[in-house]
Amino acid sequence: MKLTAAQRAAVDEEARHVLVVACPGSGKTRTIVARLLRAIEHVRGTPRRVACITYTNAAAHEIEGRLKSLVSAEDADHCDLGTIHSFCLQAVLRHHHRLLGGYESGLAVAAPESSEFAEAGQQAIADTMRGHGNVQEFERVRRGAAGEPLIPTDVALTDDCVQRFWELLAERQLVDFPSITYLTYRLFELHPHLARSVSSRYREILIDEMQDTDALQVQILRRLADARRSRFFLVGDHFQSIQGFAGAQPERMFELAEHLDARTDFPLHENWRSSAQIVALGEALCARDPAMVAVGSDAEHRCQPRTLSAASGVDAVVGGFLPLLTREGIAVTDAAVLAPAWYMLFPVARELRRLEVPVSGPGARPYRRARLFTGLIEYLCAYIDTPVPELLHRVQVQLFHTVQQTEGKSRFDIWDRSGRLAAMRLVLCGRELRDRNASAIAWLEAAAPAFATILREHGFIGKTGSAAIETSASEIIADIRRNRDFDPDDLTVDDIGDFAHPDGSLRLLTLHSAKGREFEAVCIIELQDGQFPHARGDIEESRRVLYVGVTRPRKALLLCHRSGQRITRFATEPGFAAALR
Repeated sequence: MKLTAAQRAAVDEEARHVLVVACPGSGKTRTIVARLLRAIEHVRGTPRRVACITYTNAAAHEIEGRLKSLVSAEDADHCDLGTIHSFCLQAVLRHHHRLLGGYESGLAVAAPESSEFAEAGQQAIADTMRGHGNVQEFERVRRGAAGEPLIPTDVALTDDCVQRFWELLAERQLVDFPSITYLTYRLFELHPHLARSVSSRYREILIDEMQDTDALQVQILRRLADARRSRFFLVGDHFQSIQGFAGAQPERMFELAEHLDARTDFPLHENWRSSAQIVALGEALCARDPAMVAVGSDAEHRCQPRTLSAASGVDAVVGGFLPLLTREGIAVTDAAVLAPAWYMLFPVARELRRLEVPVSGPGARPYRRARLFTGLIEYLCAYIDTPVPELLHRVQVQLFHTVQQTEGKSRFDIWDRSGRLAAMRLVLCGRELRDRNASAIAWLEAAAPAFATILREHGFIGKTGSAAIETSASEIIADIRRNRDFDPDDLTVDDIGDFAHPDGSLRLLTLHSAKGREFEAVCIIELQDGQFPHARGDIEESRRVLYVGVTRPRKALLLCHRSGQRITRFATEPGFAAALR
């Protein structure tokens, strides 16, 4: 694999633990994959493994895809790749749940979109808050090292309510995501030998997006590191730490590196993505040492980033951004509109659909993307319409996650013959049902029980999983009927498949969800001071959020605010203002 000198130096260091601080567009994923390849060489033919912990499932899928394109399936099987929650479940809780009071017979995950999560939340609110509360707010609660609720200030839930919620889940042998890390930490505290046992299993542990790891997760990593049986390879960027609402603090990355006595002298400061003008804007927001430099094929592209005052976000996109794309010869499918919050994108999506501009993102789907069944049905519908191998692979990936969320188990046999057969049966069943009735609602009503039956016949789900799939389908149908921007009767099976094709649309994303992505051109809307940064928000984290936004595009950047209101204070800072001229 071709690497830069800085990337190669980091990958080749094996005498000590390593922290790589990687600027945007520096090829950090390539560096991680190269390190994985090297680590796999060391464990091949031994009982030891390699762990790669990512912040999101999307990042895990990207690394997995690159890895599988470079090594055999046998070599790829040496690597346990997933989020910290997946790692804790598979490496710790799956083997040692009997040591936890109340989970002797096992445990399963209650994902936020599951019916079990909603039922426990509703019951907890009824028991402690007289029914006055929002179940979705439980998703934002974290858990401290003592098991206490960590509730954001803008969440109305009480400590008693959250504790009751956790009790109700535990009574059903269920855990939410914060409890996964808490119970893992608790096991390591009560039984220190478990950390040594887990560490002995992994010759190397790689951590992606280290800057977004919360305090409890860092404590878990410290326990593993203190066992001194695994080598750690950390990758992160303190200037892209934007998950403060989830407990992330950028300084923890350096604290763990110091605890490990890790080498930190491998900075990746070469940006292979953006033009020099965009890189200069990023440096004005967050100055690095050494400074970030543009070195890629678009480094010399001449399209000056600029600001735009418009009556609304819609006017900024339609009157400013779309003409900019035309002038630069950039297709809408290579561009994105970003906003500080998802609700700001709904009117933009509505107007772009009216103008017949294909869009993907908040406001594009007529249902919640987080529903359990969403990913599976979207890729199934996409494959039914366009049967290409990549989409069938995505069907299997979504099937894996659906089974994991409903049953609390990672069924790796989904990748074997039985799993492939189940996936093809779903496709054939879905196609037959579509041919009978192309209406999305009618198709969902028929497909959910049919798919559940197929998966039960193959042994991937039981009664609970079957009920969860049918409940999720009912929730998606209810979302569609409630959505005022869609005529439910007009939505077809092929339309659902289109939502799995973001590459064929103008992307609409929040600034937070844009992290890790790149586009030819980006428009950031609603950058009014007081709204961004919010009057009660963390100023420095808001700076980092904007930094993430301005470093997404390769060629063109438009920063927009409403007419008659001051643009964000960051744009008026001398260095930033100078970079805009």
